[in-house]
Amino acid sequence: MRFRECTLNDLDYIAEHSTNQKGLEHYENVDLAQTLEHEGEPLVVGGFKIMTPTAAFTWMTWTDKALEFRTVSYRTVKEWLDITAKRLGLKILLAIVDINSETNVSTAEHLGYEQSVPLPGFLDGLEGTLYIKTLRGD
Repeated sequence: MRFRECTLNDLDYIAEHSTNQKGLEHYENVDLAQTLEHEGEPLVVGGFKIMTPTAAFTWMTWTDKALEFRTVSYRTVKEWLDITAKRLGLKILLAIVDINSETNVSTAEHLGYEQSVPLPGFLDGLEGTLYIKTLRGD
């Protein structure tokens, strides 16, 4: 598994194979987008939208195949989030999570995010919840 720059082909692939397609339409608005691939196949696309010098919204869309490698995928994405956030000088990562999706909630929690406040109607009328990941260290 490795990360590389996200391409439009990755987004097309993810749109056809994702577990949750929310967020793909916002791809142009992110400051950094990456693809996690395994043997040339995109597993996860995600990125950062910098909000302040120390905080950013994060966005991720996972394929069913990524969930086949769930433990390794979680560990790899968590490490990527932490390393990239540190490189960018970020202390707080935010994510809006569809709480009606057990997979999305579980993924956010495995990546180190903690549930914060409900945002009713935020995700195209769905019940979204703000999740926050506070980064420790220098």
